[in-house]
Amino acid sequence: MNKKDKSTENNVKESKPKREYFFDFLMLFLAITLGFFADNYREDLSDKQKEKQNIESIIRTVAGDTLNMQRVINENEFYITGIDSFIALKKLNINSAGFKQKYYYFAFNYLLSEQYYKQNEAGYEQLSTSGVLRLITKDEVVSNLAAYNNSYITDVLSQEVICHELFMQQADLLSKILNLTTMRDPTIPESDMADIHSDLYTSKLEELYKEPLTIKEMYNLAVSLCVSNYVYVYILQHQLERGRNLIDFLKEEYHLEKK
Repeated sequence: MNKKDKSTENNVKESKPKREYFFDFLMLFLAITLGFFADNYREDLSDKQKEKQNIESIIRTVAGDTLNMQRVINENEFYITGIDSFIALKKLNINSAGFKQKYYYFAFNYLLSEQYYKQNEAGYEQLSTSGVLRLITKDEVVSNLAAYNNSYITDVLSQEVICHELFMQQADLLSKILNLTTMRDPTIPESDMADIHSDLYTSKLEELYKEPLTIKEMYNLAVSLCVSNYVYVYILQHQLERGRNLIDFLKEEYHLEKK
């Protein structure tokens, strides 16, 4: 074998380990890279699963809110009807037969109770502070959740404050016109308390404080309370619609089955 052939053979033997090193490096690089992408994929998949679970939890919360809102709406509509009946007494002679019974009846059953809606504790603020909102990747979803919560604060709660203030004013004035202790008289069964024609109930009623200006002020407060409660119901009906629309929107965005 001549010198040229020996030189070529030596070069081949020297270059072979370099190719193997390069191949090993390449395989190691690919393994690390693929592992990195696999970890990212698993993390992204896990985050999406958590996001979907959180959305399902939010839907259940809002669904509970809508049930409570409907209940409060129904109760306030009941009270509004009764307050209207109380206001209608203004047309009657305060000294006429049966007036006292009617006055006590409508006052006890419709003017001394208030019902307001309270949003679920697991609301937007808790979602925000717990970090759940950070897992929601869709800006429109976050925006809709914020709008639902803000309308509760700015609309529902604001009107509730107005209603409650009027309720306290008319309750205070009512305590000057009639004897509220009759409501807790243990000798009067609840069935009689709810019956305007009950002889037992009627016999326990004290005379009204009939000072004209006080009676007039009471009717005026009753009108204000009735209107305020009507506005509250109107606002709550809109919040109820927002809640139902939010549920439909979330189910559509996350491809959840509509039941």
